[in-house]
Amino acid sequence: MKYLLSALAAVALAGPALAAEQSETAKAQPAVEDVTDTTQNRMICKREKNTGSRLGSKRVCRTAAQWEQIRRDQREMTERTQSTRWKSD
Repeated sequence: MKYLLSALAAVALAGPALAAEQSETAKAQPAVEDVTDTTQNRMICKREKNTGSRLGSKRVCRTAAQWEQIRRDQREMTERTQSTRWKSD
């Protein structure tokens, strides 16, 4: 019985501390979104090779969000192409 009362007292004392910690975490959420916004707007430059040429390449600069969208579009196209069944005659 003594241990049960001690455990209940510990939980009662820890409750407000846990609630304060959760509210601090909730306040920190907008900061994470701000960081994500700035990382999505940063410029990334890549060299793209011209197909069929050993010498030709060009530098392409886009935002991180634009590169991510291009990656998603290419993946979707690949999945669509792979899932298409070709009819054999």
